[in-house]
Amino acid sequence: MANWHDRPATAALYLAICLLAIAVRLTSALPTVAGSPCEPVCADAGDLVEDVVCLDADYQNLENGRAFRECVSCQLNSTAVDTAKNETDVDYGLCM
Repeated sequence: MANWHDRPATAALYLAICLLAIAVRLTSALPTVAGSPCEPVCADAGDLVEDVVCLDADYQNLENGRAFRECVSCQLNSTAVDTAKNETDVDYGLCM
């Protein structure tokens, strides 16, 4: 019986999935609408993979928790809109 790596199509699919996962990880900073007043706030908030905290207390006690909270708070109160992409900061704040 052949293993998955013996089948070129399956091996190529696994390679593509791995590369996509790496690309997503490299571009996983907290998003904002281009030109938003939240851009500098969210730039300091890290990314969704490494910097989001889980415990309520960590949103007060840890630097990355406070940065994430400030980013989402900014987004939820923002009026920034990207009409070309039909995106808003509020959309990003709700979907994180």
